[in-house]
Amino acid sequence: MPRKTKSSAAQAPVAQSSAEIWQVGFDAWRLWADASSVVMLRSAKLMQGGAQAEREAKLMVDEKMQTNAMLGFAMWPLLASGAAPEALAKAAIGHYQKPVGANRRRLSRVK
Repeated sequence: MPRKTKSSAAQAPVAQSSAEIWQVGFDAWRLWADASSVVMLRSAKLMQGGAQAEREAKLMVDEKMQTNAMLGFAMWPLLASGAAPEALAKAAIGHYQKPVGANRRRLSRVK
């Protein structure tokens, strides 16, 4: 294995600003809050049992499999271009925020 010298070592891209890092942190916090709400709302629905609970459980598993499978396709262009870690984090959070937010809105509707 060849040794990496200082000149041949790849330098990781640096964040544009500290504001960008704070934004990623806030987006991660918002995703966590929404995901926690979805867990609570789904748990309540699953505890009720019946056909609706079965549909919700199947939907939950299907959505998780599809979203996780698509993450690689969403991230590949950034990974291939050598994007900054903050850009990768922002893209991953955004990828998960869409379905999590949609589930939070759907599950919190009053019927």
